[in-house]
Amino acid sequence: QPPTVRFDPDHLRRVLVNLLDNAARHASDAPGAIQVRLTLRRDRRVKLQVASDGAPIAPEVERHLFEPFFSTRSRGSGLGLYICRELCERYAARIDYLQHPASERLRNEFVVVMEPAA
Repeated sequence: QPPTVRFDPDHLRRVLVNLLDNAARHASDAPGAIQVRLTLRRDRRVKLQVASDGAPIAPEVERHLFEPFFSTRSRGSGLGLYICRELCERYAARIDYLQHPASERLRNEFVVVMEPAA
């Protein structure tokens, strides 16, 4: 039986769409440039990972990733990751950005850890 989480389906879809949109914008066109993984942890929390092979995010950008209206694009609203964080907080979930070493192909990863449904 698939795990269920404490998250409104439409809100979870919004988080996933925002993360995939960012990954697609920054990843290469190579096969496997974006990877989505869903795992059930031992504590029954569900971990969603969206990783991509885009250029690493600079530290001065990373510290502002989840702030409203922060964007590296001239036409970006700067609300995508902010909305992700706000929705995660609403459902007691956590969202983080991880940067992996240069030796790994998929260097940029966003991780969402969600609580199990009651």
